[in-house]
Amino acid sequence: MMKDRGWIVWDDSRETGSWVPKITQIGLELLTDSIATPETAWSRPWDGKWIMVTFDLPSHCADLRWQLRTWLRKRRFGHLQGSVWISANDIEDWEVEMGKRKIDPSAIVVMEGRSLSKNKDSEYVGKAWDFDSINLKYKECLNFLERSEETEASEFAKWQQTESKLWKEAFEADPFLPMSLLPNEVKRKYLGPATWEKRKAAYGFWTERLATR
Repeated sequence: MMKDRGWIVWDDSRETGSWVPKITQIGLELLTDSIATPETAWSRPWDGKWIMVTFDLPSHCADLRWQLRTWLRKRRFGHLQGSVWISANDIEDWEVEMGKRKIDPSAIVVMEGRSLSKNKDSEYVGKAWDFDSINLKYKECLNFLERSEETEASEFAKWQQTESKLWKEAFEADPFLPMSLLPNEVKRKYLGPATWEKRKAAYGFWTERLATR
């Protein structure tokens, strides 16, 4: 099933006496939702510069405010306070995105720079992102993955549908910041890496199991 869908490929030549499955680009996108792998995000260097977005939209523009907040969350911005949002990632298309939503550019300020306060960058992370909520989503996904081997092979499609839903909820909530930016107390409890490793192992398990059917 996974091979038929193009998720994996393997050499099933009789000459080797064994086969080694490999995840295809399609399979990789299934795991990461077309975004750079979590390992890359967690290990990447950071230049120390924050992107900060702040806006002042009139109260009668509730729909635009909702659209802007939704876009910021989708782009993994953290809500620091009020109408101030921050990100450790570059955003090159924000003017285009604001234009699509017909938001007056003068109502939004986008700045890039380093913090000059005494606060540590990790303190901003602790305030801007709710890692307790993120971990709850990861925990639910992790618990499900740990029961993978209890699922009958005939139930794989249903398993994959549920797993994808749980992973997507956690994936979309996580800013995938460089690990060096996480506060120590967050880093100790953060379930992102453990869930990702368990997910890869689970799909590896299913790859082998379904290949023998």
